[in-house]
Amino acid sequence: MRIQYFNTMPQKMATGNSIFTIIELLIVIAIIAILASLLLPALNRAKESAGGILCSSNLRSIGTGIYSYSPDYQDWFVPVLQGTNSSAPRNEGWFVKLENYGIKYSRALRTDKGIFRCPSDRYPLTTDTSKIKGYAYVQYGVNYVLHGYPGSAKNHKTSSVVNASQAMIAGDVFGYPNYFLSNKTTLAFRHGRPESRDALTAYSVSAIETGGKANLVYADGHVESMGYSKFFAQKAQFYPPDHDSFVTNEAFYCGLKL
Repeated sequence: MRIQYFNTMPQKMATGNSIFTIIELLIVIAIIAILASLLLPALNRAKESAGGILCSSNLRSIGTGIYSYSPDYQDWFVPVLQGTNSSAPRNEGWFVKLENYGIKYSRALRTDKGIFRCPSDRYPLTTDTSKIKGYAYVQYGVNYVLHGYPGSAKNHKTSSVVNASQAMIAGDVFGYPNYFLSNKTTLAFRHGRPESRDALTAYSVSAIETGGKANLVYADGHVESMGYSKFFAQKAQFYPPDHDSFVTNEAFYCGLKL
């Protein structure tokens, strides 16, 4: 009987072609990894740039809403909080009072999107910050010295603005319970580079220079991005001697005569 032996080794394995195939695959994977590492920072920058543009658009809309409110209320700026200092912000906060001027706070809170949500902040808007890490009200705040607060600072009329291009009326707010800007702890610098602080545990700590910028809307309608050092280096032309001790920096008084 003639015994016939069959070679069961695959032809590619026998010829050694599979070795070159594996090497080529590894090379391709390495090239993809290198390209990804090169492209990822560019993609992140593009994403942040888009977020900054959307944030600027949100602030322009907020500025428009604020100036739409004033003529209906004898030129008063919308107050930070109406009623008393114990009033519920979700019922009496400045952001709720702009509902009649095309800025729907209720939509933002329901969908975690909309004009009061900054796309560059990693935390969401939420009705229950005890269960979900996030902002209790909004991610933008109005200037406390201009919009006032019950029991501590009165709000002002549009005539208080003497230099519209210098008078900041609203901007990025920091800290989950905050909805107005008043000092170094409440202004967020989250554009270009993430905030160095944890908004949920250290919101009472002043920001440090990290390279990030805050977006701010001014009384003339323009939006400007400004770093920590530049913003707090500003000096007000009219700095009232009886200014509120809660606001210790002149930058919040720029462009105003109170």
